[in-house]
Order: sequence, then C-alpha cells, then structure tokens
Amino acid sequence: MIQKSLVYIYATHPRRTFTGCGAFVEGGYVATCRHVWRMATETDGTVVSDRVEIVFPHDVDGGDPPIVGALASACDAKPGRRPDLVLLSPSAVPRDVVALQAATGAIWETGPATAYAGLPGQPSGAIAGIGEVTIDGTLAVATSSNGLRQFTGSNPTGFWLERGSSGSPVFLVQGQQLAGILSLSMLGANAGKTHLHEAHVVPGTVVRDHLIALQAVPVATERHIPVAYLQDILARLGAQDVAVADIPRLLREFIEASQAHGREPLAASNDIDITTTVERSRSLVQDFKPSEALSVLNARIAEENEARARRLLPLLKEQAEVQRIVFDHAGRLATLEEIARIDGSDISAWIEIGDIQILLGHSEEAQSAYRRAQSAAVAAKDERAISVCHNRIGDVLVSQGDGAGALAAYQSGLAIALSLAQRDPANTEWQRDLSISHDRIGDVLVSQGDGAGALAAYQSGLAIALSLAQRDPANTQWQRDLSISHDRIGDVLVSQGDGAGALAAYQSGLAIARSWT
Repeated sequence: MIQKSLVYIYATHPRRTFTGCGAFVEGGYVATCRHVWRMATETDGTVVSDRVEIVFPHDVDGGDPPIVGALASACDAKPGRRPDLVLLSPSAVPRDVVALQAATGAIWETGPATAYAGLPGQPSGAIAGIGEVTIDGTLAVATSSNGLRQFTGSNPTGFWLERGSSGSPVFLVQGQQLAGILSLSMLGANAGKTHLHEAHVVPGTVVRDHLIALQAVPVATERHIPVAYLQDILARLGAQDVAVADIPRLLREFIEASQAHGREPLAASNDIDITTTVERSRSLVQDFKPSEALSVLNARIAEENEARARRLLPLLKEQAEVQRIVFDHAGRLATLEEIARIDGSDISAWIEIGDIQILLGHSEEAQSAYRRAQSAAVAAKDERAISVCHNRIGDVLVSQGDGAGALAAYQSGLAIALSLAQRDPANTEWQRDLSISHDRIGDVLVSQGDGAGALAAYQSGLAIALSLAQRDPANTQWQRDLSISHDRIGDVLVSQGDGAGALAAYQSGLAIARSWT
C-alpha cells in the first residue's frame, strides 16, 4: 500500500520532538523538506545534531530499536534556488514497506490527488499524538517561480494540514508514483488557528532528479571522473521511465561505451568535413558530452541534407551509435529510418529498425522492417542475413502467439544456417548462428508441448555450444551460451519428470556460470 510510505521525523537533541513527515522512496531514501531537517537538527540557527529519528507508522514490528536517519543529500548541488527538499538515509527499513517510485513526468504529478499526511494532535490512529489523515485535493498544472506546485483541498469542512504535516507524500488519485511532498512552510501554516486549504508541494519529478543525481556520486568516484561530466546523461535518464536502482548500471554502461566509441578507428573518408565532424563527435563522447556530440552531428547533417544525401550516411550512422550509447531509442529509430530512406538496401539498418520497434512494443512495425531487411538480403544474396531475418520474423510471430508460423520461420532460418555451417566449419559466427536456431526451435516446441522434440533441438544446440566453448574457454559469450543450453535442457527434463537428469543439467550450467562470473 502506498500509504505505508509515510514516515514521521523526530529531533533527537536536546529531546525527542516531532518535527515533520517524509516519504520513503526508491533507492532506500526518505524524502523530506529542508525546513523539517533544519528544525530537527538546529537550534537558533546552530547545528546541534547530524541525525534524526525516523518512525514508520505502519511498521508491524514496532520500530525497535529506533531507526536513525542521516543526511544523504542536501539537494543543493545544482545552481539556482535550492528546493525545500533533502534526502535522508535510514539505518534500517521495516520488512513490509515498499519504496515509492518518484513521478517520471508532469503527467504523474498534476490533477486530482490525495495527500497521506501526518497531523499532530489527531487521536484517531495516532502514534504518540501524531495521527494519519487522508486529504483530497487537486495539484495545479503550473508551478511557481520556485518550482513548487500548488495543492488545493477539495473539502473545506474536512481535515487540513498543520506545520508538522510538511514532508507528507501526495499521490494522484489511483496513482502509484509519488506526485510530491507537502511543503507547508511556503504558505505559512498557522498551527491550528485557521485551516488553510492551499499548500505547496515539492514535485515528484524534482525528488526524482535529486535521487538520480545521488546515484552518480559513487559511480563518478569509482571511475575517477568529476560528477559534472555525468550531468548530460543524468538529464536524459531522468526524462525516461528508468528505475533509480538502474541508474548506476546505466551510468557505467554509458562511461564504458563512450570511452570505447571514442577509441574506435574512423572509417576511411575523402571528405575532410565529415572526418572532422566525426572526430569532434568522438572527442565529445569521450568527454561525456553526448548532447554536444549530437548537436555537432545534427548541424552538419542539416548542412549536407539537400545537396549531398548520400554523403549523410557516415554521419547518420555515427549519430545512431551515439544515440545507442545514451539510450535514445526514439531518436535512433528516426536516424535509422533516414538511413533506410537514403539506402533501402542497408540490411542492418532495417534489422535495427525492427529491433527498436520490438523494444517499443510495436510488433507489426517490427515485422514489416524485418521483411524489408529480408528482401534486401535476398537481393544482395546474403545468405546469413536471410537466415537472421527468418529468425527475427519468428521472434515476432512468437510474441503474437503464432507458434506454427514462428516454427516455420525458424526452420527456414535453420536450413540456411546449417548449410553455411557445413560449408565452413571453422566459421564460429555461423556455428553460433546454427546453435541459436536450434534453441529457438526448441523454445517453440516447448510452448507446443512437444518436450521430446524440444529436447532434441536443445541437445543439437548444446553440442555446437560445447564445441565453441571448448575452442575458446576465455570467450564469456560462448561460455554463457553453453550454460543457458544446459539450463534449457534441465527445464525440459523437469517437465518430463526426470529430476535427476534435470539436476545434472542445471549443475553443469551452474558450474559454467560460476567460471565466468
């Protein structure tokens, strides 16, 4: 339940005193107001403590021993006015409390809303004199000059908020994301004399921005680069529906991909302008400035577009690579479509278009792109590409529930892959293609209830994967393929009631996985 995200915050010095509320959010932090933190840790402007006590009112275990909260982020690293927000790190989290995802866009923080607020002096359900109330209202579309969003109560005769309600979470009606936290001090809550039915809210998107920024610090320290170098990619990730917990992994991927891309040799070109632009792009990417790299590329692309469409191709491919690095799926799709428009015979562009359409959930568009790739591959007499397209089309048909069609597509791909593998047994890429084709067929046969057929297909794939893995024990991709092949066989054996055989297969897969992890 989202109500369980509400927490109470107490000063611990000179005595235990309730000062306000907060919301437990993703990453394991408590979001509360800056003025609540200062009330809890300062006396007459002097810091007297660097800790607060955090109480989860829905904690079924009772919060013993007390949970201590320390400052994780003062949310003051960005230039400009500081938000009425800090992030605290609790020393423990009750087992039944689930962290809230902060709003990923304005759509999740405007409109009919509900505040789950701590209200001092309300006996109903009160914990040490602090009650919990539900207050309905509306979150305004516009924000004030200091970035706050107005919350207007809808029931003038119902409960309203007191100063201790600051930091309480607000959600849209039927929403699950944190729309914001109450920041009552901005409107001067008046401690019971009259009940103001207007309040200000620190938007959930602001909370999310600072949660994301907090994730960058350990990654920057680990990679020995200034945090400022990551601001560009952080802004891009913040605009996407990416879980805060995934940010460190994505930042590491961004850093590694940027550095690797910058080291790649440039393709030969007789055009000094294009070469210079690509060199500039790679330099910017290496400096972790992908937006500037994209701006440089876009400017050159615009200049070349009318008169020299064919010369755009190297730039567009570079743009697609940079967009891949920064997870800009929509931008990369548009770039690849432009490549395909200029050169309809570009097989890889059509395949990548299909792959992105799959990622975006557009199966019909993906299938259309794969068939365009297949036509281009047939025209080019590229047998491997034809086989790959059969497999991609089979993947789409599986997602659409057409098992028979998928099986036919996979079998067509298998026939070509088998011919290529037999033609050149030393070609490891073709051998791996053949192994993957066997596995895809096995997956479909499993879904059709043909355990024996699936087992035979998986065993054929396993034999090839084993050969590749033995050929190069240092190749982690081949070792991973072999481990997964054992797991697939184990799954089939489980369904056939062969527990001992399944266990042996799983143990083989586990041993391999441990060797490369």
